[in-house]
Amino acid sequence: MGLPAPSPIIRKPSLLRPPRARATNSLPPSALLTLRISILALVTYCELLTFYTHANSCAFNDTPSVQPVSYDPATDAWLDDSRWVGVQPFHALILADPQLIDMRSYPGRSWILRWLGVKITDGYAKKAWRFVKASRGKMGQVDGVVWLGDLLDSGVDTVDQNE
Repeated sequence: MGLPAPSPIIRKPSLLRPPRARATNSLPPSALLTLRISILALVTYCELLTFYTHANSCAFNDTPSVQPVSYDPATDAWLDDSRWVGVQPFHALILADPQLIDMRSYPGRSWILRWLGVKITDGYAKKAWRFVKASRGKMGQVDGVVWLGDLLDSGVDTVDQNE
């Protein structure tokens, strides 16, 4: 008997497609690692370090409170006023209409985009709030926080129709 007829499905390895050559423009592993570390450093700088550097540069102007002076609008000048000697200033942070989003905000979006939006905005709010609580600026810490407006973006949905 002779050799069996060649199968149309099983082919000899020499008939298979030759392996693709490696792309000549790919980066070496060390350059790829350097690029990854650079991107990570850039994101860290933009998300954290710039926030803390700019927030630390904010300071209360305690000059009128520390010095015994008061403002007189009639003369448009600061006048000596002994009532303010030794008074500790009260530092207030005013947050105007923060508009935190929840799952009822933007009903046209898919649930995953709404969930992702909630997580991102909550993360920014937590980062800012942690900084406010721990801040010890040049002129002292924040003594009080005043929230203005409705806190949630979907606050209009929680209002009764009679209101």
